[in-house]
Amino acid sequence: MPLAQRAAVHPAKGYCSISPAQRWADGIPTGNGVQGATVFGQPWQEQVVINHERLFNPRLEERPLPPRMAGALPEIRRLMRGGKYQEALEHSLTVAKDNGYEGIVHTDRYHPACSMRLETPANGPAEGYLRSLDFMTGEAVVRWQDGTGPWRRSVFVSRRDNVVVQEIHCEGAAFPLSLALELPGGEMRATPEWLVLRKKYDKTARGYEVVCRVIVEGGRSVATANGVEINQATRVLLLTRVEALDDFADSRVEATRRALAALPAVYGDLLAGHELIHRPIMERVSLHLAGTEVSHHATEELLARQKASDSIDPMLLQKMFDMGRFALLSSSGHYPPNLCGIWNGSWKPTWSGDFTLDTNLNIQIAAATVCNMPEALESYWNLIEEIAPSWKVNARHIYGCEGYLTNARTSGREAYLTHFSKWPGHFWTSGCAWLMSPLYEQFTITGDQQFLRERLLPHLEQTVAFYEDFLTDADEDGHWFFAPSYSPENEAQGPSANAVIDIAAAKQAITHLISAYRILEIKPDKAASLERMLERFPPYLINKEGAFKEWARADIDDHYDHRHMSLAYPVWPAHEIRRENAPRLHQAMRVALEKRRPGNHSAHGYVMRAFCAARVEHAELAHGNLLALLRNDYILNGLLTNHNPNHIPNTDMLCALPAVLVETLVDSRPGEIELLPAWSPKLPKGRIRGIQCRTEASIPSLEWDDAKGMVRVTLRSRKDQWIRLICRRGINELRTKAPVREAGADAVSVFLKAGEDLEVEIVGNPRR
Repeated sequence: MPLAQRAAVHPAKGYCSISPAQRWADGIPTGNGVQGATVFGQPWQEQVVINHERLFNPRLEERPLPPRMAGALPEIRRLMRGGKYQEALEHSLTVAKDNGYEGIVHTDRYHPACSMRLETPANGPAEGYLRSLDFMTGEAVVRWQDGTGPWRRSVFVSRRDNVVVQEIHCEGAAFPLSLALELPGGEMRATPEWLVLRKKYDKTARGYEVVCRVIVEGGRSVATANGVEINQATRVLLLTRVEALDDFADSRVEATRRALAALPAVYGDLLAGHELIHRPIMERVSLHLAGTEVSHHATEELLARQKASDSIDPMLLQKMFDMGRFALLSSSGHYPPNLCGIWNGSWKPTWSGDFTLDTNLNIQIAAATVCNMPEALESYWNLIEEIAPSWKVNARHIYGCEGYLTNARTSGREAYLTHFSKWPGHFWTSGCAWLMSPLYEQFTITGDQQFLRERLLPHLEQTVAFYEDFLTDADEDGHWFFAPSYSPENEAQGPSANAVIDIAAAKQAITHLISAYRILEIKPDKAASLERMLERFPPYLINKEGAFKEWARADIDDHYDHRHMSLAYPVWPAHEIRRENAPRLHQAMRVALEKRRPGNHSAHGYVMRAFCAARVEHAELAHGNLLALLRNDYILNGLLTNHNPNHIPNTDMLCALPAVLVETLVDSRPGEIELLPAWSPKLPKGRIRGIQCRTEASIPSLEWDDAKGMVRVTLRSRKDQWIRLICRRGINELRTKAPVREAGADAVSVFLKAGEDLEVEIVGNPRR
């Protein structure tokens, strides 16, 4: 479809594409968190891949427990004290094997429920072709015209009704349609009105069912071996639901039929019911950048334009911000997004398409807090609470400790620590502390003490209980000896002691628990004991090049060419190192980030570097990493993303992008809000709405205009409080009606009254 004609049909917030997908990863994704659909958009031979968030193909009849190997710990530590890190790993593996460990137990594979085929005969060439996705409704639409007439196929996944809804229509014409559900090894039953597909897993009693209601207007349908043949239809409506079964013998087909039969057979009514839930969530946050007034360029055109440019295309960046939030919402149901989000067309996805907990899920969920999507955080909570019992088993079996210790990967249900070999995942102790971080962050946003006391506190206590048992040995200076330790996934070193990520995450978890005790006014003696524990943490180090060291050990050298950013945990996700409280370490971290190379060019590495660059106020570095993601073949035509350029569909980058942009625009911590800490002058004008701040406050609106040196912000607090407002571009003039104190060159304290909006306008130094 020519550009001039697209404006009439292009969604106000969404994207369009001028070519159908040839593979599932280029399809248009939509979903409700529980079910997902990927639409190829082929005019006459359409394919829609349908997913369900709980469909992981079991590899084993029963997942094994981790080996009982706590007796190896003293010898591991003795070897590591002498710098014999590899020997320590080999000893641990020998003890694990002697106790029944047979090697890495891979996670179960995430897989599609089925593929739906819809075929209509071609009648001349397809003209005026366009496929589109509306972020505000989740509706994917495919349009074209041939000799039969103007066609429209529409798909969305209802949040209200938990059903994949599809409508096929050709204006002013009757048409034939062949419909089939495809699944290797599935049991298929078809009638003219219903398609039922059942699949049992080989290894366990689990399985699943797909039930599709077929509603035909103006024609007739006949059942076939794997579907339905329809003739003389004027409109076809398909309602599909997938049910995951813990016991395949306990079929839900009849209950599902009754539920689908009770739904209205009107597409518009179904869409309206879904939109009432979906749209308000998407409308909570919005971004508008200057230069995005013409929004209906196709993704193919935007990506080609970006690839040819050395500057970020604001239209593409804005769409990816919206797409990231859409993907996070659409992939958050009972579970949070897995590596695939919720969309996958392969029975053997890379890394099983699981939940990877040592960076990937961590960055995918980051936007749930600051971008005001508690629905996504609730799905994350569900996973945490489901797998937490296995963390206690891990801690006892691996180290003889109480508390929590996680595996780095899970497919849900459990996270037993059975993923280690020469890759020393069992030496990585910071996983649970990192997983707690966004949950505590949500408390700092809401101030909900009931949530803190009843839901979060028990998990924080178990996380810290591990460190209380684990940290028993001291180094020659009396500091805790973090051994064994591991900096994911920097294999240049592998097994180690005093990896910064393990130190910083433990410190963060303990600090959060101390704060929780004080806020709730409980356990003062315990809080004091934990404070004394923190006093013995090893100090961070700076190497001879002036860079922050990845290991707080003089005998371990840094290795810069690696995708993971474990060394930077003290700045992201923690707020431990800041310009004001640790200027030397802050500068050393900037040096380390500048020296960091991309390794194998994993997208999550660029994302993490951008997060960390934002926290150390390095606008150029943050912008450069965003540019690398936008122009180097990480983004597909349907705006799903890859793990590597042109390779491995993966949504960690996609779901993380909104949070990355927010971090460059707003940083916050209790009592402080910093504006535009790492926003590039190459994007000189814009507005963002709806950001949540980690000080029981929010930003209904933030505008900036670099040419005028102007920043205008509206602040809203959940409580009466003084906020230190920082703008390092300088505060030459300040306009506000609020009480002000401690005004300085780049910071001022303003008083916020609970529930009232306060506008502050800052005129600083113009940037060009």
